Amino acid sequence: MLIKEIRKLLIGKTFSSYDEWHGDSKRFVIGYVTQQKGRFLIAEQKGSPWNKFSVTNEEMVHLIADKYVECRNCIDKCNFLDWFRLI
Repeated sequence: MLIKEIRKLLIGKTFSSYDEWHGDSKRFVIGYVTQQKGRFLIAEQKGSPWNKFSVTNEEMVHLIADKYVECRNCIDKCNFLDWFRLI
C-alpha cells in the first residue's frame, strides 16, 4: 500500500494506544503520517515531540484492516500487552 493511500485512510481518525509495561496510554487525532526506515510514524502534527507513535509495516496492515493491533511481549519473564486502535 502506498503512503498516499495510507494517509487518506488515517488522517482525521482518532488513534488510541496502551502500553501495559509503563502504564501509559495515548489518544489523539491523526494529523500526520510518514514512512521512515521501513516503519510508519503516526503523529498528531508534523514535528511535534508529543503524541506520536511508530508502527511496523505488518502492524500498519492490521491497523487498517482490523482497526486494532495487539502485541504480547515479555521482559525478564514478565508478560505484558501493548495495543493500539483506530476509533
